[in-house]
Amino acid sequence: MLDSQQQFQTLLERSRSAMILLPQNPSSDAIGAGWGLYFFLQKRGMEAAISFAHDPAMLGKYSFLPRPETIGQSVAKEIAEIGRAHV
Repeated sequence: MLDSQQQFQTLLERSRSAMILLPQNPSSDAIGAGWGLYFFLQKRGMEAAISFAHDPAMLGKYSFLPRPETIGQSVAKEIAEIGRAHV
């Protein structure tokens, strides 16, 4: 049986894209973790997107950080975007 690290590695090896979902109005820690995962996946060559319900103005306080290319408020739209990238 695979441990959790091996399961995660196997999942990454089998995946081409990922949708990172954050809670509505996420904390700074949640944003940092989500953005970190986004850039990790990008470096591995995966297509990634982040989606969460938020006030777009709230992202201004994180302007000092590198920003993911795809931050959406509509999960359905983001899933469709990722799907089109693999057609």
